[in-house]
Amino acid sequence: PPLLMSAENYTLFIKNSVTFPSFGVTRSNLVEGIDANYIGKCLYDPKKAPLCPIFRLGDIVELSGFSFEKLALEGGAIGIVVDWTCNLDVHVKHCKPEYNFHGLYGNPADTDSSSASIGYNFR
Repeated sequence: PPLLMSAENYTLFIKNSVTFPSFGVTRSNLVEGIDANYIGKCLYDPKKAPLCPIFRLGDIVELSGFSFEKLALEGGAIGIVVDWTCNLDVHVKHCKPEYNFHGLYGNPADTDSSSASIGYNFR
């Protein structure tokens, strides 16, 4: 069995910021309403809590389209994109991050076990 299955429930706290120097704007993903009280009880959900900076590893893998069990067995790498598409013609409070996840190798629909190098490998 995969040795890292218990890591599925581990959480990751992402602190991120973006700067628009031409406009003198710097934003953190800890936007209005994200305080210590909220962080203490929130868990990221794309619909219910899209601004929560606490992510469950199992959810990250699932949202990337991969299986946590397969990743725990073979290894892998997941990319987390924090999208800061902001309209600075309106108030800066509307500038909020959006999170997207994708595997950095392979294709989640790929079931070909003859791949030359599945998972995450060191040489």
